[in-house]
Amino acid sequence: MKKADGIKALGLVATIGGVALSLLSSFVEDRKTDAKIEEKVRKALAEMKETK
Repeated sequence: MKKADGIKALGLVATIGGVALSLLSSFVEDRKTDAKIEEKVRKALAEMKETK
């Protein structure tokens, strides 16, 4: 019985770890996208100021 409990616990830890890594990856990807958008907006605003 103890081996089965250990295997269940290991499976649960692996599942939770996978979900956590997936959420972290999604968060990092969102941050990168936000940074790209911000950079493009700043560039566009700078170009608008130069043309005035």
